[in-house]
Amino acid sequence: MFRLVIGGLLVAHGLVHAALWLPQALGAPLPEGAPFDAGSSWLVSRVSDDGARMVAGALAVTAALMLTGAGVAYVTQQDWWRWLAIGGGGISLVLIALYWNVWLSVGALLDAAVIAGAVAASQAAPEA
Repeated sequence: MFRLVIGGLLVAHGLVHAALWLPQALGAPLPEGAPFDAGSSWLVSRVSDDGARMVAGALAVTAALMLTGAGVAYVTQQDWWRWLAIGGGGISLVLIALYWNVWLSVGALLDAAVIAGAVAASQAAPEA
């Protein structure tokens, strides 16, 4: 049961990336009162707003695929789930750092927890 819960949380975290970032990256209008804009990055927007949205979309899709894959791999007891979780969490942290908004703080904490959990699981795993 624990394995399903943890795997489900990893999958859900990955899917949230897609749900939050992809509509804006694909040009959907920003909803009124939206807490952040994928076209507004302290670094990438210096090139263009459309470029910033494309970068956000690429990072979000990569993080979503890796975190979702980590969840499925964890449930199916694949040893490599840790690497997907660490990579997906790291990419998500880069995304959050580039498009920083206080609303993304919870996501940063979740990513840190995913990375810390995967690293701890790697250290606890028996040597192959």
